[in-house]
Amino acid sequence: MAASTSLRAGPIGEIVALGQSVWFDNIRRGLLTSGEFERMVREDGLSGVTSNPSIFEKAIVASTDYDEALTEARAGARDGEVPDPKSVYEGLAIGDLCQAADVLRPGYEETDAGDGYVSMEVAPDLAHDTAGTVAEARRLWAAVDRPNLMIKVPGTEEGIPAVRQLIAEGINVNITLLFSVLVYERVVDAYLAGL
Repeated sequence: MAASTSLRAGPIGEIVALGQSVWFDNIRRGLLTSGEFERMVREDGLSGVTSNPSIFEKAIVASTDYDEALTEARAGARDGEVPDPKSVYEGLAIGDLCQAADVLRPGYEETDAGDGYVSMEVAPDLAHDTAGTVAEARRLWAAVDRPNLMIKVPGTEEGIPAVRQLIAEGINVNITLLFSVLVYERVVDAYLAGL
């Protein structure tokens, strides 16, 4: 994202002025509904946001931001049934990520898709399931339906072929669990092969 004269002075403004992207490793509905997230993008130069189930769990448990949506989910369940926790989580997460993606979209367009992304992780229990990871990534990509979404795929033995397949399909991928140069090299090879 090009440095703007409206950006605040200080460490974040200096980082942005040097051409670095600043991503927020956190998301919470209150940041979105209050306008604080939009302010962070506009004034502080925030250019991306990443999420995972742990981030959303903390946001849901530590705030009242989601109380109304959770009450609605319980009310929408059939008599005596408990709503499916995964479906409830995904509904909340996808709603927040769509809103964040929309706020970041101008930066995505201004940088010709070089920045302005939101990131959502495939279910952690799919880390060793190539076909499951690909199917989950496709489903999440369709559900969010924003070009500035990145699907987090683990850099596991089974995640590497998923990276190749998803890149080949035009799905943006963000690699997680990348802890060695060897795995990094394999991810690069998968990315290039996917292209």
